[in-house]
Amino acid sequence: MSINTDTLLHLRSVLLTFDHAADAHTRALTAAWVDAWDDLAPALDAAVLDLVSAAKDGRVTRSMVVRSARLRDALLLVADRLDKLAGQAGNQATGSLRTLVEQATTAQVAMIESQLPDGMSGLVRVDPRQVDQIIARATGRIHSLSRPLSDDQVRVMKRRLVRGVLVGDNPRTTARRIVADLEGDFNGGLTRALTIARTESLDAMRAASQAADKASGVVTGWEWVADLGPRCCPACWGMHGTVHKPDERGPDGHQNCRCSRVPVTPSWADLGFKGIEEPPSLLPDKEQAFRSLSADQQRSILGPGRYDAWKTGGFPMDQWARLRHNPGWRDSWVPAPVPAAARSTAAAS
Repeated sequence: MSINTDTLLHLRSVLLTFDHAADAHTRALTAAWVDAWDDLAPALDAAVLDLVSAAKDGRVTRSMVVRSARLRDALLLVADRLDKLAGQAGNQATGSLRTLVEQATTAQVAMIESQLPDGMSGLVRVDPRQVDQIIARATGRIHSLSRPLSDDQVRVMKRRLVRGVLVGDNPRTTARRIVADLEGDFNGGLTRALTIARTESLDAMRAASQAADKASGVVTGWEWVADLGPRCCPACWGMHGTVHKPDERGPDGHQNCRCSRVPVTPSWADLGFKGIEEPPSLLPDKEQAFRSLSADQQRSILGPGRYDAWKTGGFPMDQWARLRHNPGWRDSWVPAPVPAAARSTAAAS
């Protein structure tokens, strides 16, 4: 049977479970990052003020930064605190992982059974050992990807300091500006930690869904389903509704992508239930959904260049996504650039 109300309800339930877990993780980690900066800021304030106050000819040089013992000690404190935050980020993310993976498994089984005739429910069983393996693999990835946060963010902060700073008339004002920029660099670690947790958790949930599809014995494929709306990126709009083989991993969206894997089952006639008329799929049509948005929303999603090319017919929706190869991670579907021919057409119109 095609995707129906029950199928979509089960899909919504697993997305809500993820959203609740992600929101709680974001609140806890953000609070920890803010507290850490509040503790570190005084030492950085003092070290940077020393630097700018000692600047000759109004410029902080690379050698001054390298020689500053006070700045070195402050950055060591930053590195130590970031190490602790990275560990905390990994532990918090993996703490909810079992719940998310088990919920994804349960929801996928329910989505499969929602499309089958009465009497065929209760047939799908996922091996618990597969679930354990998925959780273990995701746990390892989250911790290994979070671990370099300290080195990476301290490197960014050092790079900002050694590029040379022009000191204005008021050294204290200059120091405050520099420290404010360093705070932004420090908080870049928070953004990365959240992205790692969200993306790896979602990938683990998709792996659990794939295991349920395989265990069912009846799933013939899966459909890429996006949360169509103003916040959905062009790539996800383009991939929505595409059908993939059951053993294909995915959806392999961009980082933080919330797209889902919805099972495709045989028609009831193919299952041997003849003479039963099946209703059409309730999955939203992406073309109709996009055209129902306002022009401002469409332009915001696509950006001016893509929007103009789409309006002139040179950039159809099935070209909005392209596969990007990412060394050290997995391949992912990302927004495609406007084809050169479409750019020329849009510019001429």
